[in-house]
Amino acid sequence: MAELFVNAELIDAAIYCLVCARSKNLNIAGIDCYMDAYSIHKLVASNINFAYGILDVKDSRMPVSMRSENVTSAGLALMFHPHKFHSVAAEGAMKMTNATWELLSDPRRREEYNKMMGYAPCIQQM
Repeated sequence: MAELFVNAELIDAAIYCLVCARSKNLNIAGIDCYMDAYSIHKLVASNINFAYGILDVKDSRMPVSMRSENVTSAGLALMFHPHKFHSVAAEGAMKMTNATWELLSDPRRREEYNKMMGYAPCIQQM
């Protein structure tokens, strides 16, 4: 059912379906992958700090390498790879993750993004 909502671009409804399904059965295989993929689509649609949210960077001033240990661009891309994860949201989530990594890992592009979004400049890595 959630996949039908994603196809119709009703991401909130898709997420709600997953929350309801999880509340009925905590052991549904792969539900976290679906939730993560849908959440990435929601972040991008909201246009609120989506680049940092996708890579789980809590502070726009911190280097991308300082992001959460459990999140890597390669890990996210593999998690959302359409051959590994069969969801209508998978390919889009993988593309968004890769594009975000390319944006934030390039110091010049990241600086431009931070200025455009009104964020503080990034702390330079030592």
